[in-house]
Amino acid sequence: MLGARMALFSERSGSAGNKNDFGLPRLDIEPSRRGPLGPEHAFETTGGFVALLYIIWAANWTLSWLHLDFRHYGIIPRTFWGLLGVLFAPLLHANLAHLMANTIPLFVLMSIVLARPVYKGYAAILGIWILGGLATWALARGGAVHIGASGLIYGMAAYLIAAGFTMMDVMSLVVGLAIAFLYSGLIFGLVPSIFGTTSWEGHLFGAIAGVLMAFVLHGKAVAGTGG
Repeated sequence: MLGARMALFSERSGSAGNKNDFGLPRLDIEPSRRGPLGPEHAFETTGGFVALLYIIWAANWTLSWLHLDFRHYGIIPRTFWGLLGVLFAPLLHANLAHLMANTIPLFVLMSIVLARPVYKGYAAILGIWILGGLATWALARGGAVHIGASGLIYGMAAYLIAAGFTMMDVMSLVVGLAIAFLYSGLIFGLVPSIFGTTSWEGHLFGAIAGVLMAFVLHGKAVAGTGG
């Protein structure tokens, strides 16, 4: 059986039409169906990111016994050290309940953004992360530490909805409308909370960053349909 397979390989690779530019046999290796992007890749990446959030929370909980607290590295508006929060705030959560509340929407939305290469998911997420964080640092209320992945969640939801209308294809529109329907309740997080403990500014600026990234990455599709 092995000999037959080797003979078949030799016959295929030795043909003139199956050689590369250097005259060497071209190997007929079928590329992985996973590819650099795709559903499996998206689930693995998103699952790894969510796992990292739980590891960070567990480490912070453990170190809190030594009076060390990562949560001080969130966004503190208009302070020099608060700029560090632009990078770290989405990784930090107030408590386990806060993290668990973010887990499912974060996993679902990030998986969708990364599953379709046309979404340019990594660029979109990076833009939302940085732009939303900078806007929160510059414009959010002072005297508070803004932490949590919810700004990223709002940003990705807004990005998928806006991309549905800017990418000009049926699948993106269907996904955008589905997100708008399923996560319509997120709109209540864009206004100040009566409890005063929710970073509604982070939600708002994350959503604005998501819409902005949709136009930056896919605005040419809209421009191409004009006049």
